[in-house]
Amino acid sequence: MKQWVVLCLLCMLGVTTASADDAQFVTPLKPGSVLRGHFTQERSLQGFQAPLKSEGSFVVAEGKGVIWKVERPFATTTVITPAGLVQNAQGTETLRLPASRIPFIAKLYDMLSGTMTGELSGLKQQFDVKTAGTAGDWSLQLTPKSDQTESSDPQNMPIRQLDIAGGQYVTSVDIQRQNGDRDLLTFTDQAIDAAALSADEQALLTGAKSE
Repeated sequence: MKQWVVLCLLCMLGVTTASADDAQFVTPLKPGSVLRGHFTQERSLQGFQAPLKSEGSFVVAEGKGVIWKVERPFATTTVITPAGLVQNAQGTETLRLPASRIPFIAKLYDMLSGTMTGELSGLKQQFDVKTAGTAGDWSLQLTPKSDQTESSDPQNMPIRQLDIAGGQYVTSVDIQRQNGDRDLLTFTDQAIDAAALSADEQALLTGAKSE
């Protein structure tokens, strides 16, 4: 489950900053707009001396979902929508997690899509949130509330701490898990595209809605 938890958290990419205060720190994407960019990911796992590195591109379509494409070292496409998650490798579907069967996906998507609208209430239901900085250089530190981590239920929050930094856009996300694993994601070349999704992108998002 680790990979899709990380990917759900990437829904945060669809934000630009407004202020770093506790009330609101992002400005939503306009309806129909799309945020595109590139990422690098360093995954540190228990038992491995060196982090596992990957890179690729992403698309965040306001209100529709996220397309996350790993290009190196292995080509993989993961699509996240309110209906669930689908992963494909070299044209073959390798994973499908409908939100109707895995409630935690819906919980994370609802929580993080709230971030896209500039509303912290969804995050505050799951995390204690600390903010710092200014609109052009801000940071957030999120730690799960105790009732999210005390149970051994796998549907509960597997995150120990989440650190997010940004300026006009989110620039880095540091995800620390309860088991000691860690993901550091860095985002570059981000731009808002007013053009419609391509036919292939629309097909990927639509395909993630069917079980």
